[in-house]
Amino acid sequence: MTDPVNNQIEVNIEHVWESVAAGSRDVLQKSNLSPSTIAGVCVGAIMHVPVPIDENGTLLLRQVQIYSDKRCKDYVRAFQSTPEALRAYKMTGSIATASWLGFKLRWIKEHQPDIYKKILEISYCQRIYQLSPNRQYLHRLF
Repeated sequence: MTDPVNNQIEVNIEHVWESVAAGSRDVLQKSNLSPSTIAGVCVGAIMHVPVPIDENGTLLLRQVQIYSDKRCKDYVRAFQSTPEALRAYKMTGSIATASWLGFKLRWIKEHQPDIYKKILEISYCQRIYQLSPNRQYLHRLF
């Protein structure tokens, strides 16, 4: 769902994963390397995308807020008027923005409480949903 009028911009994280997996398999095939020779994989992607995962490693939301989603802007405004905003700036070198994970999580907590209650961990999209249900990243990728 993308609704810029309401500041909501999402991506289907499973489509992102499928694209990365397909591209990785293609590179692996063209390189003639065996997956067993690969020590690690690094993939760049869109950032500041909270991917909620439950205690079983199950993806809780297919459509996730991307960095430019601004639905939590009211939480940012409220935070910016507190003494903690200056402290956060000194620690991070960045002013508070709607791309920060905490504000996105607060939006989920208040607008999708059933999802929020089930969250065990948040995987940033930068990790491309590495935590498959069986935690087998390379197996799933290749």
